[in-house]
Amino acid sequence: MTPVGEEEAIIIHPVGDTLSATDNGVTAEIPSDPTDGLALTNAEGAQIGIDLPGANAADDARSVDSTTAVYTDALPGTSIAAQALRDGGIRALVVIEAANAPTEYQFPISLPPGYGIALQDDGSVEIYDISGTTQITVPAPWARDARGIDLATSYRLEGATLIQTVDHIGATYPVVADPAFETNCGIVSCKLYFDRAQTRNARDFWWLTGAGASACFFLSGPAAPVCAVAIAAQAGAINAYAGRYYEEGNCVKLKVFVTGGPIIPERHKRGERNCK
Repeated sequence: MTPVGEEEAIIIHPVGDTLSATDNGVTAEIPSDPTDGLALTNAEGAQIGIDLPGANAADDARSVDSTTAVYTDALPGTSIAAQALRDGGIRALVVIEAANAPTEYQFPISLPPGYGIALQDDGSVEIYDISGTTQITVPAPWARDARGIDLATSYRLEGATLIQTVDHIGATYPVVADPAFETNCGIVSCKLYFDRAQTRNARDFWWLTGAGASACFFLSGPAAPVCAVAIAAQAGAINAYAGRYYEEGNCVKLKVFVTGGPIIPERHKRGERNCK
């Protein structure tokens, strides 16, 4: 992940004491009072709550532009910003402003009944529903200082509390770290992630239909058959993007619309999710 990338922030609108945005059937809520925490609610009403580090001490949200709210003085030398993301999701930007700031930041997660949360081998975190289907992905963490230098950072879980450790000692401040909670599948579209091997197969064209169609069945609801048919129909175009991204050292991901229509190939960067 980068601070401004393919999962770009979208405009948030005031709704009472909350800033809100809905995309891909998922509503992201950013409250004025930091103790209320962030929230993601899908079309079926299942809600995931994300408490913010230092919420009890932080100032109420201040809008710095149409996409970003900031809670200052959350912890010593630390502010927290929040943004809603395109395709349904939310991010909390930890802004570390000084050397006296903590090196650990805790995000207690409130899960719907039957949901679970697990740390993945690539450092990311997945939140899954009662059937075991991943609903929210927190990509592997990043942290970067004012010079653009990447800093050592990692996640761990203590129960349902996500803890990010950032080794910022000796960095040039401010340092920014980015826990982002991204949905995989909404009521309008789903995202299908290819790893390096699947991207290579897609590049080689003849493997594309089999690899893509099989992967489609990991999507939920009506998106699966729509996805399989669309991949077969658009093999040539997907092949070209897959080849380009593979040669760059990245992977391809496909945005599939539940109601049909063209699939949109996008760059899936090396080091994110399953693109190792």
